Amino acid sequence: MSGGATSGTTAYSNVGVYTGDTNAVTTRVDAESTVRIELNGPEVFGADGANFYTVLTSIAANLRSNPAGDLATDLTNLDALLQRAGDAQATIGTRISQLNELKDVTADKDVDITGALGRVEDTDLSKAIMELTLQQTGYEAALRATASVMQGSLMDFLR
Repeated sequence: MSGGATSGTTAYSNVGVYTGDTNAVTTRVDAESTVRIELNGPEVFGADGANFYTVLTSIAANLRSNPAGDLATDLTNLDALLQRAGDAQATIGTRISQLNELKDVTADKDVDITGALGRVEDTDLSKAIMELTLQQTGYEAALRATASVMQGSLMDFLR
């Protein structure tokens, strides 16, 4: 077991105290989005003094010394911790779904870009040159027609 984002070798001490850190670790998945890629020990297993280690140790001690004593409280605490672990699992599932959605959006963008690139690359070069030449000829003809209509001299204008 690792100590979270710390350099330690274990996340919990021998007495069930969390020794890792609680810093959130995120990663950027696109220009606008980051996703947290971990949950720390207390988020999954409970806070110190009320974590799985403490509750299981209490259950073991009560079974040895007091079978009918505090087991009901221990079981309630254990149920709460199991709910917490289930919630952590749901959180991870939500993050996985978010990443899958981002993957789908990225794949759609890739298809769109590939299609646009294909349309540009698949242009018939000889057809495009012919159309450009035809448009240029029409433009030049329009310029000549305008110039022939406007060929008056200054003297023609002053009359």
